[in-house]
Amino acid sequence: LGPVPRKDIQVSFVGSLSSSHQARITLLEAVANRFPLELWAPDLNGLSAHSPLHACFRGQVYGTEMYDVLRRSQITLNSHISAAKGSAANMRLFEATGVGCFLLTDNMVDLRMLFEPNTQVGVYEDIEDCLKKIEHYLATSEETHCIARTGQAHTLQYHTYNKRVRQLLDFIES
Repeated sequence: LGPVPRKDIQVSFVGSLSSSHQARITLLEAVANRFPLELWAPDLNGLSAHSPLHACFRGQVYGTEMYDVLRRSQITLNSHISAAKGSAANMRLFEATGVGCFLLTDNMVDLRMLFEPNTQVGVYEDIEDCLKKIEHYLATSEETHCIARTGQAHTLQYHTYNKRVRQLLDFIES
């Protein structure tokens, strides 16, 4: 990915927004009303014309462009959809931490099986807690950088495709 870029994005979200993401939309609107959120998504179809997310919209990014957005972010947000049924189960957990970005994610019941909350990723419980955590982590850059570095080291040690394929093959062999 090249040299680490300047962190010129305070708060980012990269992902989808649709009717099945209503809780995510509500969260992001609350964030956008209080912080300089930058939003990358395929589109904003279905959002109210008055949604503050229109002003944050930067278009869609994929591949290395997406990783560069994450790397430029002081904080990137993660919000699981209801289909995850309370489980920490999306790629953003690994994409963000893998490139060394500070990830602030919703605290799912099984997140501890993947990451140590507040050591390898930041966590929030609800919208108000998310807003408080964003304010805290923007103000404490050394703590934020430490969590991001620890999360990246953990992801690169335990959550790569090679590691997961090896685990799967070992499971099948046993």
